[in-house]
Amino acid sequence: MARCRIKLPEETLSKLSRLGKNIDRISAAMLEDGAAVIQEQAAKNLEAVIGSGTKHKSRSTGGLRQLVKQSRVYKIANGDSHIKIGVWGYYYPNGKKTPAPLVANVLEHGRSDMAAKPWLKPALSKARKACVAAMQKRFEDEVDKL
Repeated sequence: MARCRIKLPEETLSKLSRLGKNIDRISAAMLEDGAAVIQEQAAKNLEAVIGSGTKHKSRSTGGLRQLVKQSRVYKIANGDSHIKIGVWGYYYPNGKKTPAPLVANVLEHGRSDMAAKPWLKPALSKARKACVAAMQKRFEDEVDKL
């Protein structure tokens, strides 16, 4: 699974430190807004990649696109808040139950008889600025409410 690390500007971090006990609620809301932007771009890229560059017409039903999801916000041992964007669940191509992360990983990295069709890493690159903008907008909105 690909990782994306986005650093907030220093002025935003200093404003966050002044918020006191509301910091957890606001940072979780910011992460959810930023993750929604990346999730949408990843789903679009996945849809564009499926069936491209194949010899035969794609029989995809779009089921894999619906499995691109984000996790809930959680804290790790050092107190940082995290959120994951990935593919969860099972995919049923040709009526066979297949783990969706396996199918997504094969598309992203390829295999010996299939070329790689990256979809997640380009989505992270393309949505980075929009993600930071969405997070900053949510932060400003939450600060204005206080």
